[in-house]
Amino acid sequence: MNVSFDGIRIRDAVLSDCRQLADWWNDGTVMAHAGFPNGIGTTPEEISNQIARESDEKGRTLMIEYRGRSIGEMNYRNSGGRIAEIGVKICESEYQNKGLGRIILSVFIKKLFSMGYGKIVLDTNLNNLRAQHIYELLGFRRIRVNHDSWTDQLGELQSSVDYELTPQFFRDRSADKLRFNNVYFITGNAYAGKSTMTKMLAEKYGGILCEENYHDRLLPGLDKTEFPCLTYTRDLKDWRDFIRRTPEEYKAWMDGVAKECEILELRILDGLSDSDRPAFVDTNISLETLRSIASHDHVLVMLADPEVSVRRFFERPDREKQFLFRLLSEEPDPVKAMENYREGLTLINSRENYDRFLNSGFSVILRDENRSAEQTMELAEKAFGLGKEPFDDGSNQLK
Repeated sequence: MNVSFDGIRIRDAVLSDCRQLADWWNDGTVMAHAGFPNGIGTTPEEISNQIARESDEKGRTLMIEYRGRSIGEMNYRNSGGRIAEIGVKICESEYQNKGLGRIILSVFIKKLFSMGYGKIVLDTNLNNLRAQHIYELLGFRRIRVNHDSWTDQLGELQSSVDYELTPQFFRDRSADKLRFNNVYFITGNAYAGKSTMTKMLAEKYGGILCEENYHDRLLPGLDKTEFPCLTYTRDLKDWRDFIRRTPEEYKAWMDGVAKECEILELRILDGLSDSDRPAFVDTNISLETLRSIASHDHVLVMLADPEVSVRRFFERPDREKQFLFRLLSEEPDPVKAMENYREGLTLINSRENYDRFLNSGFSVILRDENRSAEQTMELAEKAFGLGKEPFDDGSNQLK
């Protein structure tokens, strides 16, 4: 195989690649998701013998190059019945989370289908959420989850997810780097005005509103082993257990929720990406993923000072926060309970997290108590490049 596209090249591995492949495959950080946190312990000689036995008919090990540099490897194996089993790894960390994965996979998949394969299958670790959402973006269908089905080098049970793709479901993302052209993402920290802004923009432009926690519509059907953080509150028997966690436990849970929310959000937004109407999203999707799926002028960061985010957290009228406030007030020692909860909020709304958003490269609006909501919306419209006239029937294009 030797195929090129926009600085990307996928080619057969040759003997001179064996040293590089050995370095990658013996690196535990590269191989951890494959079940080898200590690397596989191979040699260039063993790899050269493997490559020598490969053929176009049986399958090959392939090198991924980007702008002349080897950045990863992939492979396909002929499983018979016009089925190809594939694997892919971008091994050089500086090329990860750049949006290259889905483009590389698109080029690879198109080539395999052109070679006569009618189905492509793969599996990935259940914990590898980022890989899963890329596969699903391209049209792979989840076939099954294999719980505790294998043991890694450390003796820890691991679970995997099986996927398959046929030509009719393939969504080629090689040519259109920016997938969500009608979606406008607002991210940031607490008490920054994200919810207000998404509602105001959706109303003005006749858009689709994806407000805070819009992924909750999928919550009833989630598998708790696949989405342990999101289903924690769904299955919770006593909410006092929720507020009594340590600050560290609370932050770890919130970090997990954000990762799981990203997968669900991308599933929902996938169904909106071809709509003629704009969608305004109060999102949990990570900055890294946003860089790969959206243009610079489709992402807005809204920030409040971290101390304000914590201090005024319960001043918002939404039902969830007022429910938690009531629970904390009913604790045997309400003052201590509130202090504990606010410590968790402080960890989540840290200065480090604030700076990460502030320096993300996206447009930023800082909360200003002296600025009206309408004035803030004007700033948001400027950041998004929205026209002055609202969408009259949902069919006009953004200007």
